[in-house]
Amino acid sequence: MAGAVRYHGPWDDSGHRFGWVRTVLIACLLGLILLWMTGVAALTGVTLSDPSVPVATFAPKNADSTPVQWDPGAGGPRTGEVEQARFAGSAVVSSVAQPFLVRTEPVRGSALSGTRWWREIVRDDMRTDPRIRLRSVSTAGIRLHGQSWGANGVTFSPTLLELPADPRAGDRWQSSGKVARDEGGPAGTYEHRATAAAPTDEQQRSRGCLQVDQQTVITHDGRTFDWQETNTWCPRAGVVAQTGRFDRTSYTLTTREDGGDQSAVETTPQPADAGTSSSWQDGAFEGYAGDATFAMKPYQPLAMGAPTVTNDQVVYSRAVASDDVLATRGTTNDTRFVTDWWGRPGGTVLGVTALGDLVLVATTDRTLVAYGGGLRRWSAPLDDVALAAPVLVAPGRAAVATLDGTMQVIDLADGRTLWSAETEGGLTTTPVTDGRSVVAYDNDGNLTGWDVATGEQTFSSETFRGDPEQLAVAGGRVLTQHLADVDAYDLADGTRVWTRAVGEDTAMAGADDQLVVTGPTGTVALDAATGEQRWQAPPARAVTSITGGWAVLDDESMTIRSSDGAEIRSWAVSLTGVDPVLINGAGRVWAFSIADGVELTGHWFGVNR
Repeated sequence: MAGAVRYHGPWDDSGHRFGWVRTVLIACLLGLILLWMTGVAALTGVTLSDPSVPVATFAPKNADSTPVQWDPGAGGPRTGEVEQARFAGSAVVSSVAQPFLVRTEPVRGSALSGTRWWREIVRDDMRTDPRIRLRSVSTAGIRLHGQSWGANGVTFSPTLLELPADPRAGDRWQSSGKVARDEGGPAGTYEHRATAAAPTDEQQRSRGCLQVDQQTVITHDGRTFDWQETNTWCPRAGVVAQTGRFDRTSYTLTTREDGGDQSAVETTPQPADAGTSSSWQDGAFEGYAGDATFAMKPYQPLAMGAPTVTNDQVVYSRAVASDDVLATRGTTNDTRFVTDWWGRPGGTVLGVTALGDLVLVATTDRTLVAYGGGLRRWSAPLDDVALAAPVLVAPGRAAVATLDGTMQVIDLADGRTLWSAETEGGLTTTPVTDGRSVVAYDNDGNLTGWDVATGEQTFSSETFRGDPEQLAVAGGRVLTQHLADVDAYDLADGTRVWTRAVGEDTAMAGADDQLVVTGPTGTVALDAATGEQRWQAPPARAVTSITGGWAVLDDESMTIRSSDGAEIRSWAVSLTGVDPVLINGAGRVWAFSIADGVELTGHWFGVNR
């Protein structure tokens, strides 16, 4: 059947390609977007297992995050976390690495789209290979489909039974079948036996926890080894303690009671510098996914909306078809970028913003979740959903605008609200700041400013304009674009100072005392104070300010210009997608676009690590 998805089991290497991933994703994408638009696609509300099955009580909630002490067997113990994700059907396509997924069998008797998945990720603050286990909960019990963990990957067919449907102390069970432990070599076999007992810890016994000792003998490619593991399973928490040995790797995991890593995360971005561009390097954003077991394959991240980049040059983006955030990091002098991190903040992801090395994720749960160094740092409630990106307004402080018209300034160390204020209309446009004032434009056409330190309102001005398409700040002016016009307002009192026609379909950026606007008719730099033209250049598609100048992207090249418009350096580049965005961060300029509606493509220009 044309376009059908066929599972390739570990014993069947025919047709082992990635085309089916794209087919599944595109087929389900339109439906997911339509559901999201009607407000029913947040998977946190989906029942992923029959609550009447006793074993379902051992499954944690979607987006649960637990601080742990994690010793992966090399380098000693380190701070880590276990994050859980629950999702249905084809959302799994963008929730694990594809070389692992194509070797993973769905629930027996179900299609990929009919399986109710449970993903457990164990990761640490040293960014070593995360351990990803893919499970399911059904009337048959909790089953392990496989794990991706560097060279310790394995998939099972039929799936390995971790807990039966109604597990009790004294129960014994077993399962067996075939395994895959490489990209497509000879299949192996497994024999699994497990015994449940009451934990020795009194508190765990009172919670109804179970201690499960299991042994799995795996024979693969002429080798036989024992995989031994002891897990403490607790209701609504999953595995809370674990010791084990897989092949040559011994590991332990214990829950921490101190809240996890509390170390500071750098929140000041590192901009690119035009003065050093003569020594810049450049490279394509070539995506890969996989692990040391199932191989590393070319694979562009599947993303929605604009990505963001941290100081350590990790690209974060919003996943397509699931409620995940993806992280893609450069390796081998950034000749390839590997997607090896998935975060599940809860709710549906609305936006992802990097401030230095801290990544802020806004969700439909009216929550802002912060990740730093790959670990969840805090979660803070918002008055309403945030459709606009948070903005750094002072060292360690960010402003967040929400749909109900609330402006909140938060402490980036812990997510505390330092002050909040309300506007008459909703806020959907990203606010701007000069470090002293923060300004927002609400949906009723009001421009409002507040003192960053105190939250005191400095002005409120009715503009008699509709929602601005863009907002910038430069030279003591707030600059807004509506259709073909740019309006400039005094940052001190909100009075309109000048208006200038710049044409439609333009992009703009402000810095120091200039506003640069570019579009189909050309690029022009305006004096922010007066609106007078400073310099002009050929047409372009995107512009961003960098230290000492500007980065300008057109259909065929990336150009670095000085603050007076002189060309410093240019590279030939062609992006395959539409609506390109430029990001100034991590000492580089990043040009991204979305190709074919889902694939994140791009190029970088700047300092190499």
